[in-house]
Amino acid sequence: MWSSISLAQLLLAHNAFFIHSSFISVNGKAILFSAPCGTGKSTQAALWEKHRGAEVINGDKAGILVENGVHACGVPFCGTSGICKNRVLPLGAIILLGQSTENKISRLTGIKALQGILQNVYLDLLAPNEQMMIFDLLIKLLETVPVYSFECTPDEKAVDTLETALIDGGVL
Repeated sequence: MWSSISLAQLLLAHNAFFIHSSFISVNGKAILFSAPCGTGKSTQAALWEKHRGAEVINGDKAGILVENGVHACGVPFCGTSGICKNRVLPLGAIILLGQSTENKISRLTGIKALQGILQNVYLDLLAPNEQMMIFDLLIKLLETVPVYSFECTPDEKAVDTLETALIDGGVL
């Protein structure tokens, strides 16, 4: 029986799911950098650690719990970063990363935010019931958690740009 059930499926029954992201703690809130492999999630997390004293909680995945608010949860899988701490924090924002020669940030809402997050969620595409459960959780998440598209450079200027947007958006 256990070979046919994934951990992601088990989490859904508890209003939780996995997202491919680097997870940092800033001012008691979780910020998730989410993107495909090789885009710069770990780089941005390390820049925040170096320049703003953020704590990197996980370099590759985060659990998201949608219950009594929305929380990011450390998971025991660290990918190549080797960083995986057991912490739970209120989710402040999800940052959908892209590489660029200049820093450009915009807040995403509605279907654009949903589509951006879905690209990085662990989801069984052959299980329609699970898809509906994920959609329900994401809709609840989007009611309170801002999602940003951030095309960025791998340097401190990116930290400055994102920090300004998060302060202006009331996240930090």
